[in-house]
Amino acid sequence: MNKKILIINDQNSLLDVIKLILTSEGYTVAISQNYENSVELVLKEKPDAIILDNDSKIPGELIATLLKKNQETKHIPILLLVNKGSMAGGIKLESATSSKLLKPFKPDALLKSIRNLF
Repeated sequence: MNKKILIINDQNSLLDVIKLILTSEGYTVAISQNYENSVELVLKEKPDAIILDNDSKIPGELIATLLKKNQETKHIPILLLVNKGSMAGGIKLESATSSKLLKPFKPDALLKSIRNLF
């Protein structure tokens, strides 16, 4: 498989769970809790896909928009993790993200969402 996934999330427990699920399936995983330098981090890590959380200090939706406006990062698929309440609250389906996954999620749902990015 050998695809590199960058997870940007400020919740340690969620980071650990996602990393465990992805590494057990053969993905290489880079993690960061720093949303402020997201574009620079993506340029440095050069991931094949990115996982963002919309329930963070800086919403993942905003970071995805910044990444899609950058010529060097706009091609990278993005999976956005959202709470059910966020979807009802108006997160646009036609956003800068490639896909969305409702939290809480099962490991199989996460893996299916990641596979669908490629």
